[in-house]
Amino acid sequence: MTKHRKSFFAAALLMSLIITSHGLAYAQEKLVPFSDVSEDFWGYSGIEWAVKQQIAEGYPDGTFKPNAAIDENEFIAMLLRAYHPADLAKSTEGPGWAAPYTDYAKKLGWTIAAASGEAGFDRGKAAQLAANAAGRNYSVDDAVQYMLDQGIAEGKTDGTPAGFRPSDPLTRAESALLIHRLTSRFDRLQPVPAAQEAYGGVLGDTVLYENKAHGFTLRIPKSWDGKYEVKERQVPNGTNIEFINKKTVLGTLFTVSVWSEKAWEADGEEIQGLIPITKLGEKSGFVYLFNTPTDVPYDPNDQQARADYLKMSVDVPSIKKTFVLLPE
Repeated sequence: MTKHRKSFFAAALLMSLIITSHGLAYAQEKLVPFSDVSEDFWGYSGIEWAVKQQIAEGYPDGTFKPNAAIDENEFIAMLLRAYHPADLAKSTEGPGWAAPYTDYAKKLGWTIAAASGEAGFDRGKAAQLAANAAGRNYSVDDAVQYMLDQGIAEGKTDGTPAGFRPSDPLTRAESALLIHRLTSRFDRLQPVPAAQEAYGGVLGDTVLYENKAHGFTLRIPKSWDGKYEVKERQVPNGTNIEFINKKTVLGTLFTVSVWSEKAWEADGEEIQGLIPITKLGEKSGFVYLFNTPTDVPYDPNDQQARADYLKMSVDVPSIKKTFVLLPE
């Protein structure tokens, strides 16, 4: 395949996936002028987003200090700035700068340390506060598992709670990326139950979805019954099987794509750099892929449709884990 033809197919596939989620992508000017953050730095996208959203800034010497640890006050401030609630009091410079943020978090029912801002803030505590923002009142251990299941957080060594390294300090780069992913999943702060909950996993009772034509199965929550439909669509490199929320009509919850191995070898690396797409498996010369929308695939003014879509989207990362290829 020529370079020109390869680029054409990659661009066509990207547009098809964007159209699936009914959004548009626009080229953005790079907003990370920091001397210690290169474009190939793993946390670049999160830092770029945080700077654009004005929830974090650099230092006078032109650095961002991405690996510097932050404390609880700083994390709460970044988290609330990302959601910019209208009734949040303005912060002032000086020793009491964090009070508006911590007071607001306490009003929401978040689990805040008695001496907020002191040393000891870690990745586990950040996961607990992120879960609070998503409307969950979990212990640190349950919050870490919840964040991993939702795909909002990743492990440092592997995708288990132990691999998440909850006792490690949280860095500025990690904070930016975690909050970016959280706001992509939950576009508003959610109410927090007064009593601590036990996290029992996401899916609960499930039913088997079997796609005989393409040879795979998924476990779908029973709570989805009657609320979604599956549509198949041909795209340049193969087939998209789209799982769509009915209340939003066009709101794609997730897509399983089936490509030829040759197409994946030619275009996969380039596409992975553009959208959140992961390889699930391969069989008989085909590669099975999983991707979620990159925009907000519902009308934000339709509160009922929005609530229904967000409730179902919580299950998507766990549905992904149930993927099984049928034997040939």
